[in-house]
Amino acid sequence: SNELFARADNLLSDHLPKFDPELFGKQGKIMDSWETVRHNQSGVDTLVFKLKKSSKIQYVLLSTKYHTGNFSPVVKLEGKINEEWKEFLPKTNLKGHSELRLKLSSETSVFSEIRVSQYPDGGLTRLGLYLELPDNVKGSFDGLCRTYENSVPSTVKPLNIDYHPTPSEIKKNWQIVRGEFNNASLALGAKVIKATDEHYSPAAQALSPFEPINMFDGMESARSRVPGHFEELVIKLAKVAPIHRVELDYTYFVNNNPLEITLDGFTNGKWIPIISKINVKPYAGNKKIFEVSLKDSFEEIRLKNYPCGGMNRIKVFSK
Repeated sequence: SNELFARADNLLSDHLPKFDPELFGKQGKIMDSWETVRHNQSGVDTLVFKLKKSSKIQYVLLSTKYHTGNFSPVVKLEGKINEEWKEFLPKTNLKGHSELRLKLSSETSVFSEIRVSQYPDGGLTRLGLYLELPDNVKGSFDGLCRTYENSVPSTVKPLNIDYHPTPSEIKKNWQIVRGEFNNASLALGAKVIKATDEHYSPAAQALSPFEPINMFDGMESARSRVPGHFEELVIKLAKVAPIHRVELDYTYFVNNNPLEITLDGFTNGKWIPIISKINVKPYAGNKKIFEVSLKDSFEEIRLKNYPCGGMNRIKVFSK
């Protein structure tokens, strides 16, 4: 149903999965797995494949290797027999960067095709289906989901420039700006006060004064499937001032920007709405600009991403 993050046929690879922390493509992080986009509104993603030879199944292996904040939380398996689908593994919980090995309670019918369903979306690295196994391996198929001992590799050097302007640089930036200024720019002294989730990258990158260069150059949280969940980013603006335009940049977030957002401003000791809840999913891979007509002077802003997601930049313009 979806393979925009990583190709479905990776799930059936007979090679051990590989992971390069520095490898990114147009779709985002390149994964050696089957990975679907965030915020699947249908509630389930499916993959159907034909077996080379029809067979019964007695043992199942499910791997989410290298998926930490974006793994498939629940998986179900079905087999096709006489043009009908028969469930042989009911909905089963998985963990991130883990492997589940289990023996089915009874030998299945002879299946010609397999349907993999993951709820609601995410990444699944490998699937193994076996009729028989060597005796010295059978004991490991005990139904326990075990986290891999080796952690997910990280880059040797940071992917981003850690930007901390000096007071003199902040003063210099104020001097060269004319007409309007980005009140949420690190170059002018804005800073992150609160970020509820920085699983994939630090929130401060969203305030960078430089143009983004890839998906890693921004802020991104882990996937959440909890109803009503949201991630929160609070920014202290460079200067207490009215806001006349807000720009959200999702240039490299083509599969994992938020579903919805709200934006509030802090003034006179209270939060007031600047942008009411709005669906921003259609702006994946683009920028969304909001014109603001409020006259209040704001000292902080609060962005809420529903239920999760990421962006390259947030810019808040004052005159």
